[in-house]
Formats: sequence, C-alpha cells, structure tokens
Amino acid sequence: MGAAVVDGDYIGRAVPEETQSTCCLFGKQGMFFTSADRRGNITSVMKAANPHSLERLAKMLVVATCGDTAVAGIPLIGREMKEIVVRDTLSTCLRIGRALRQARHENADPVAAGLEVVSGWRLFEGTVVNWKQKTAMVTCTGPQPSKAKMTTEVKKWRSGSRMKTWSPG
Repeated sequence: MGAAVVDGDYIGRAVPEETQSTCCLFGKQGMFFTSADRRGNITSVMKAANPHSLERLAKMLVVATCGDTAVAGIPLIGREMKEIVVRDTLSTCLRIGRALRQARHENADPVAAGLEVVSGWRLFEGTVVNWKQKTAMVTCTGPQPSKAKMTTEVKKWRSGSRMKTWSPG
C-alpha cells in the first residue's frame, strides 16, 4: 500500500483505557478522535470535555459496531513518537502469529510456540471443566457476564510460582 508504519504503539500490552497509555504518562493526551468501521461508518469527535469523556465516547462506538471499529487520535510528530512509543510491538505480534500458525499446522503446542517467541513461561496448565454465565449487560467488548461461575482443574503449576489470582467462586 505504500504507507509508512511505525513498529510500536503507545501501550505495549492490552489495557482497558487510553489513560493508561504512554501518551498520558508523557502528558500528550488528545481531546479528539476519528473512528471508522468496515461498513464505511466514519465518526469524528472534534472536542471532548476531558480524556475520560473521550474514552467513554470511543467505547460506545465500539459497542455500537460490535467491536468492529478502529479509533485514531493523539497525532504526534516523529520526535515525540520516538520518545514515548513502545518499540517493536507490531513485529513481535507478527512473529507470535506466525509461530502460532505454524504450530497449529504441525499439530504442535501453540502456547509453547508463542512463549518461545517472547521468552515467556507457562504459569499453569489446566482445563475449564464448567462455565455458566448469565449475560445481563453489554460493554465495549460485547456481552459480559454479570454472574459467572467457573470451575477449573489446575493440572500443573510452574515450580516456584508466586502469583495471586482471582479465585472463581
């Protein structure tokens, strides 16, 4: 397509809100955005009252499009981007995706393949043996359980792991 792409982003991981990005940490918050979805809808917010209002508006667009929208905001010049961007996230995602695809094609463990790419480790292995949910509300990520019960059977913990987790009840 001939478009320049920055191999990085402002977060480096999944986060629920823009206010947790490096833009916010470096005081570069925007008060406007434009979004587009695959159906051709284009929406622009020219000026939000504050970053929290902007975030709320973007989330409502995501809900309205069933999660099928892209949002662009906080334009920065190259010098600013170099200072705050989390580098190499796109190429890392590409390497993980290729490893997962290859592992599935070879009937190998895709989790192990992904962990190898990022030099990660498996905290535990287990199986969800029961999952019941009642959908009572819709958020930006789609239906969310208001009451959920999950039973897990942990087969193997990583030796020496010290991790506190939510215990489903």
